[in-house]
Amino acid sequence: MWHNIQFNSNLIQYQTDRAVLIKLPEVTDQFWHPIKCVRFVPGSGESLIKIGVADDMIIKTHRPGNGQYNRTIKLDEREYSAEQFIEKMRGKCGNPETPASGPVEVGNLSELVALLVTASAHLKFPKFRVATPSGDVIVSRAGAKSKNAGWLYVKSPGAFGESTYFGKVNPDTGVYLPSRDASPDVAEALKRFADDPAKVASEYGKLNGNCCFCSRPLSDERSTEVGYGATCAKHYALPWGA
Repeated sequence: MWHNIQFNSNLIQYQTDRAVLIKLPEVTDQFWHPIKCVRFVPGSGESLIKIGVADDMIIKTHRPGNGQYNRTIKLDEREYSAEQFIEKMRGKCGNPETPASGPVEVGNLSELVALLVTASAHLKFPKFRVATPSGDVIVSRAGAKSKNAGWLYVKSPGAFGESTYFGKVNPDTGVYLPSRDASPDVAEALKRFADDPAKVASEYGKLNGNCCFCSRPLSDERSTEVGYGATCAKHYALPWGA
């Protein structure tokens, strides 16, 4: 299980491509944490970060040396289990323990999978957007070489390496495994799309003025009326007007 711990972002001391050096509140001790497990808290204006801590993680803290030439020396090195570290931070950081949600059944996904499989004959990376109160999410299908081939992956919009992973869905069972960053809105949106993909795709386009498949603006009257364009209707085998 994963847990989230919030820190003020001004406690970040240094950052590399792989890890972030974070100072503990109220003391001089600090620790390195994998960069993929450190994120800004949405809505905080980048004033807060949250770090993900898995149950099997070991957190190693140290006190830096004093002076200009020995600050890289590690003094008083200590190791904490995830449980010990969470308890140590309790009362010193906001939201000291937020486990990821458990599995959620989102329904029969056969129609969603069929859309993506059909579109894969025309597109290298077919995907679609789903609207939630917290913002859009992107759903795509894992390729044949993936460890979870055929599963549906859910993430936030953004370039590769910059988006937030919200979890994955087993298409055979209809079970969604949310990540620690996913809100309950994501599961509800997946349920709506699974119930009637064509209807939800149409509603997205009519509400936002953009196609949920290609994200392009709907530029003609017929596309605006339907909610997605003729090209995407053909790629995903969806109805497009009379």
